[in-house]
Amino acid sequence: MSLTRESTACRVLERLETWPAVHVGDAACGTGTGVGVNDRQVLHLHADHEADLCLSRSVIERMGPTLMTAEQVILHPGRGWVGVRLETDGDIDLLVALFSVAVKAHLASETRPELIGCSASA
Repeated sequence: MSLTRESTACRVLERLETWPAVHVGDAACGTGTGVGVNDRQVLHLHADHEADLCLSRSVIERMGPTLMTAEQVILHPGRGWVGVRLETDGDIDLLVALFSVAVKAHLASETRPELIGCSASA
């Protein structure tokens, strides 16, 4: 899957590619583009306006009440991943902020992200 240049997902990539140690490649689930830091892929852009982010179960539990209030966030019960609909600049800002949280959580963790748990592998 390739992203169109005007898509919100492509604009997310443009912002994240400037971060140190960020790498972009095929999503580990086999659908779309994956973004990670070091050897940990934590973001999958499945379509021009759809993303899955591996926040981890502990972060989702901690941030759950706040995440539930965001219309663009889709919680996947029992998984460490959340979906994010990308329609506006505000959605991009939210995803980039959550990506930062995900990177911090994964770099501090000894465990591997739950790569098979994104919505494309459900």
